[in-house]
Amino acid sequence: MIGVLLSLAGYTCFNFSDTIAKYLTGHLPALELVAAMFTVTLLISPILVPPRRLLRLHRLPRLPLLFLRSFCQLASSMCFIYAIAVLPLADVIAIGFVSPFFITALAALFLRETVGPRRWIACIFGFVGALIILRPGLQVDWATAILPLANAFFYSSYCVLTRALGSHHDDRMLLAFNGFVGAPIMLAIMPFVGVWPSGWEWLGLAGIGLLSGAAHLLIIRAYRMAPASLLAPFQYLEIVGITALAYLAFGAFPDGWTWLGTAIIVSAGLFVFYRETMLARSKAPATESGELGSHP
Repeated sequence: MIGVLLSLAGYTCFNFSDTIAKYLTGHLPALELVAAMFTVTLLISPILVPPRRLLRLHRLPRLPLLFLRSFCQLASSMCFIYAIAVLPLADVIAIGFVSPFFITALAALFLRETVGPRRWIACIFGFVGALIILRPGLQVDWATAILPLANAFFYSSYCVLTRALGSHHDDRMLLAFNGFVGAPIMLAIMPFVGVWPSGWEWLGLAGIGLLSGAAHLLIIRAYRMAPASLLAPFQYLEIVGITALAYLAFGAFPDGWTWLGTAIIVSAGLFVFYRETMLARSKAPATESGELGSHP
């Protein structure tokens, strides 16, 4: 129960962070919002990891994979912020739920995990659901449609690399490392694209960073306290929360096609996690693990 409550709290933090980000995209450059997310992560790193360990980041094992993982999160964050700037918030979140299908494909290719035909069929249905939501050529152009799908791809790559690195590093160190990689890159770009925020915009930028960081930590803790098979369905409640917030903040409500596409993605996603749970139980009845999400 504690794991379920922590996961719900984490997805709620994501919802509020996304809503603030959507609002700020009308006032500040998208890259400035990404810079805020990584800078806050960098600033709270000494709270997450003892400073003496932070001084030894350059000695961490599998350093190239750590950098690649951080670059994937950075790319995911950029695609996500640009996507919510031009598309309805609920649509972007719903399309982000195709991440488990990308994770399935990438894990099969790079981690040599076995993926059966039924899970591949579920992946195809998931992408069909995403296309129904986007309706490229009818509602948005193909270039815009690529943004939320690119976010899902880069986030999935980030998740697969996290799986590969999980036995070598603890979660707080992995989160702190992202700040040390992403923040300097984004701060170096700011003199060329940044706009000096007003007082309330500073608060919004800080809120995005703190809420997204808190969300990651809450969900990490949730997966340590409860099986993935129990927590997986609760992530899909995120679409309910973000729909309510988007309606209250922007007066936007998803149309029937969006709900149809979301239903297809959710159904296919639940089937994938059901199959993964069955396979995990057959191989190791005493343990379960997993990772969900679409957020940078």
